[in-house]
Amino acid sequence: ANIIKSNSTAALVFSDRKTTQEILSALQDTPDVVDAAIFLPDGTPFATYTRPNSGHDHIRLMPAWTGNRFDWRVLALSQDIRINNMLAGRLFLEANLDRLYSSLMLFCLATLIAIGVALIVARKLLQNLSNIITQPICNLAELMDQVSSDQDYNVRASLNTRDEIGT
Repeated sequence: ANIIKSNSTAALVFSDRKTTQEILSALQDTPDVVDAAIFLPDGTPFATYTRPNSGHDHIRLMPAWTGNRFDWRVLALSQDIRINNMLAGRLFLEANLDRLYSSLMLFCLATLIAIGVALIVARKLLQNLSNIITQPICNLAELMDQVSSDQDYNVRASLNTRDEIGT
């Protein structure tokens, strides 16, 4: 919007509609912008741009507000164009947010997949770690059950590790 405002200032001063229209036509390289218009201070359209096949009509009335307005599908922007603090016109842009939402959905999907993979890997690693920690304890418990049931006190545990469990 700021680039369009600064580029169209001279065209407004000299009432050059063709140049202003060319400036707005450059928005065809920005696929999200569907409508744009520059209005004179009295509210009449000076130049307009509507993306072909967008299903939008040309903007006919200058918005009474300035600033940004959002809804779920559209971002609208209305800014005054001033020359030496005098109102020379008003720029209006309207952008469709569908591509933004598509990108966000793709990002969310990729994030959920990454989280799922991380959880699966973490579970597998924790399962292996749990087995490493608990297997010697389970072996000792089985040995104690065998000694208790057979009353054979000559059975000894095999020494597999040199940690606290091995001791």
